[in-house]
Amino acid sequence: MKHTFPSMYQFVVAVLMGFLLVTAGCGHAPMEFTENAAGPQIIVEPPVISTGIATLVNSTTLIFKGKGFPAGDAVFINIQKTETAEPVGPLFIADATVQPDGTFSTEVEKIVKINELLRANLGLNDEMEKIIVVSKSPIPAGIYTVHAECMKSDQTAQSRLIVEDASMGESFKDWLGGLLGKIEKK
Repeated sequence: MKHTFPSMYQFVVAVLMGFLLVTAGCGHAPMEFTENAAGPQIIVEPPVISTGIATLVNSTTLIFKGKGFPAGDAVFINIQKTETAEPVGPLFIADATVQPDGTFSTEVEKIVKINELLRANLGLNDEMEKIIVVSKSPIPAGIYTVHAECMKSDQTAQSRLIVEDASMGESFKDWLGGLLGKIEKK
């Protein structure tokens, strides 16, 4: 019987896949509106995000949904963290127009995730491709208060957003992004 050994490439791929499977994060239960609640409400999908650069920018779709707001009003959404020695925010991260049924849904744009949440910038590499330039630490991990404020009326709603530090797997992806020239740390 002939024995075959995996190639070095297959070995490295197997080790990396095992590493990523072990360090991958678990999902979090989605937020839901409270039925029969008086007044406006806002929820965040997903309720927990990570500051892993590649994950937040390319894989995380951050959406705010509201209901019970005045139709046609404009809603501005910001987040802030106040229970730390270094308060953060408020950071304006989205806006929406309320639909005739009193609801809205808005997605945080990629540039806002880069500038406000990661505290980074866009730049160009030698091939004139857009890259993420990191010169500061991202917003600190913790629980942030999400504020939705109407422009025309005094209607407001609050929710929360949990920000976690990058996992080992996400840090590894960011390291690879640096090797590939997609992320530059200064």
